[in-house]
Amino acid sequence: MFYRNCIKTYEDGLKENLPLKNKLKLWNFYIDHIIEIRRSYRMKKETIRNFMNETMERAFQEAHDNKALLNAKHYIMYIL
Repeated sequence: MFYRNCIKTYEDGLKENLPLKNKLKLWNFYIDHIIEIRRSYRMKKETIRNFMNETMERAFQEAHDNKALLNAKHYIMYIL
């Protein structure tokens, strides 16, 4: 499943020692990508929906903890 590989790539990248500006951009791309997947047709399958819900919860919490949720729409999605 391609979305798992993509998510793993983002998560691996976020573990790297990147300059803050680059890490914030990566967080932004990662969160946007998760939101895009959740809005897509792929969410019709329960296994994918469950995986993405868990991934989204983990990603938003980690981004918040790292003070990387800079976009207002991300906070709105986070509370939904």
